[in-house]
Amino acid sequence: MKQYFAIIGIILVVLFSPGVSSAEKNIIDPIDKEMEDCIIKDSTTSGMGTCALKALESWDKELNVAYGQLSRKLDKITKDNLLNSQRKWIEYRDREYKFIDNFFYNFQGSMYGSIMIGEKIGIVKQRTLALRAYMYYLTIK
Repeated sequence: MKQYFAIIGIILVVLFSPGVSSAEKNIIDPIDKEMEDCIIKDSTTSGMGTCALKALESWDKELNVAYGQLSRKLDKITKDNLLNSQRKWIEYRDREYKFIDNFFYNFQGSMYGSIMIGEKIGIVKQRTLALRAYMYYLTIK
């Protein structure tokens, strides 16, 4: 039963991360779909952790792609602002990861490892979607 709640928890964290617009919530990103399919194939605690780690790595790669694409489209001043913003976001991410690790440290049960990763996915996904949105705004301007 705990495993079932862990699966649901991870999927909900990833699909309904704070900061994701309602329009984006209706679209399942291929990374989320891949993670969901992976968890369905192996719903063991270990399997969920592996699936979540793969998704976190994929979101991190996608964040770097989105950042690079956006950066190449900006004028120097705006590009410098993006760079400063990204540096501050990385500081925030690292602090938030530390908080998440400390918060769940004393929780009993291996499922909390997967939940921790799900929380981290939400952080990276939120930033990635924001960078994608800025790119989109450039295309419609």
